[in-house]
Amino acid sequence: MLQVTRVDCEPMTIVKQMQQIFDAELQGKKIEMNIVQDESYKRLQIEWVRADPSRISQILINLLSNAIKFLHNRPQRRITLTLSASPTPPKPAATQLHSPEAEVGPDAQDIYLTFSVNDTGPGLKKREMAALFQRFSQATPRTHVTYGGSGLGLFISKRLVELQGGRIYVDSVENKGSTFTFYIKVGRSSVSGRRPSAPYSPTLPTTMQEQDGPVITLGKKTHVLVVEVRSSLSCCQLLAFL
Repeated sequence: MLQVTRVDCEPMTIVKQMQQIFDAELQGKKIEMNIVQDESYKRLQIEWVRADPSRISQILINLLSNAIKFLHNRPQRRITLTLSASPTPPKPAATQLHSPEAEVGPDAQDIYLTFSVNDTGPGLKKREMAALFQRFSQATPRTHVTYGGSGLGLFISKRLVELQGGRIYVDSVENKGSTFTFYIKVGRSSVSGRRPSAPYSPTLPTTMQEQDGPVITLGKKTHVLVVEVRSSLSCCQLLAFL
């Protein structure tokens, strides 16, 4: 069963940790990665929020893993991860992919964080985008042959976003690249200018599904598989979550 547990955390710290986790792979594949803090985030003076950092990390890992995968042999290899915020649910100009039952009304104490992962990959056709975020579904059958994977990661990411009162979108132009954007609803934190007694550090999901392989269980808890383990995901990247 998927669950969300809110704690005090710093969204920008989570984003920067993602770059650190993938740093070796990015350098090895000569991929440039940039982190952008939108002006909206600065205007709202956000530092700490009440959110589930492990769930945010799991979504970002899936999106970044896909971006890296699809940059293989591309003439321009760049990923841009942008963090923004708003007091009301944002409405990106992109294709919305969500379940109707996930609708949740805004609250005066809530903030909406938006994470956007843009890549310079091959992009998608409109009809291919319709297949995304479905269980074990990829844009085309050739996707698995060329890039590997099963398509499960995006389906789980979609469910994790919706559990946090958010939505996930995709905007893509064939031969130019794709942008996956999701927003989540977070609470305002009373922590300001100081670190809480137990600072957050990313933790590896307790259960993972290896592509076409067995379920791997870490520790006593078994919640849900959240990461597609690829050969390019190094042991160092996995250990960064312990």
